[in-house]
Amino acid sequence: MIQNSLGLLCIISILVFLSLWLEKKWYLFTKVGPTLLVIIFASLFSNFGIIPTSSTLYDAVFRYIVPLAVVFLLINLNFAHIRVAGKQMLLAFTLGCFGTVIGAIMGYFLVYRSIGQETWKLAGQLIGTYTGGSMNAVAVGKGLNMSPHLFSASIASDNVTTALWIVATILIPGCLGRLFLTQKSEKRVGKLNHKTAPSGWVHFDLIELAKLLSISLGIFVTSELISRYIRSIPSILWVTTFAIIGGQIRMLRPKLNSFDLGVFVLLFFFATLGAMSDLIKIIRVGPIIFIFTLLIVGIHGVIIFGFGKMLHLDLDVLCVASQACIGGPSTAMALASSKKWDYLILPGIMAGILGYGIGNYLGFGVAYLFSSI
Repeated sequence: MIQNSLGLLCIISILVFLSLWLEKKWYLFTKVGPTLLVIIFASLFSNFGIIPTSSTLYDAVFRYIVPLAVVFLLINLNFAHIRVAGKQMLLAFTLGCFGTVIGAIMGYFLVYRSIGQETWKLAGQLIGTYTGGSMNAVAVGKGLNMSPHLFSASIASDNVTTALWIVATILIPGCLGRLFLTQKSEKRVGKLNHKTAPSGWVHFDLIELAKLLSISLGIFVTSELISRYIRSIPSILWVTTFAIIGGQIRMLRPKLNSFDLGVFVLLFFFATLGAMSDLIKIIRVGPIIFIFTLLIVGIHGVIIFGFGKMLHLDLDVLCVASQACIGGPSTAMALASSKKWDYLILPGIMAGILGYGIGNYLGFGVAYLFSSI
């Protein structure tokens, strides 16, 4: 068994590389995604005794990597760009977030006896996930100190449910199109397809990279200091808040694609998570967590499409907004592209990015509400 921290880091780096390579080269693994792949690989390595299930390296990853990744992902979130999404998209996205919260509340009481004492943590994490994507799941899960096997099982279940919902939102326009008004979204936001995402990013620049690291570490240190005095609020929530504030200050925003860097860094966290997981426990709790995710997403769907029809929102907007909630900006963009709704690509991305900003607050808020019951 490899116990040395440097050797472990080497193994984890190889697993991250392998997951990214397989996802890019093989169509089958494209559907699975590098996140789930690296969790599976690391779980197999630890459960077969190649690497340990606990290590000081893992502790360091949990303590330092996740906060830095959150800053990388949020530091370029500029709320001035959110208005590009338009009123319809923002209203639809709000309905979707509301549906997610209601789904989690209803599902919580249905699965509590099966999951046990950590159900409130799982509910908070899934709310974070389904109001903007898996980045929120990492932040909320870490902040609530979820057990590794529950964390891994929730990620696995979320991957399957998100994939199913992508298929659903592709099929829904054909099934429900007659129930909705004639779509006017293209006329209303058609000009948006000539706009682009925030420009000015450079491919790689040492000065901008140094700037990003300095700001990220500064936010992390400040958050740690504050959390020592205000212990009721997790450090990761302070990190989220300061990163969002930093994103609104032009001189603090690095001209660097920090988002991709954040996604890459998070893969090391997911590998660590997989290494700490007990496969037997994951298999044991997996089915009920999968049911929980289906309940949340199902109720989310009923609310966003039901209330969306009542408010005369266009069906294409509702579908993309729903994907912005459940899967984040990437799946919202993928859906809009696959359905040739080019006029909704940028609004969908902006709605998903907004989800990155609010998902953590919703997740923590509802989780602590459940914990007090």
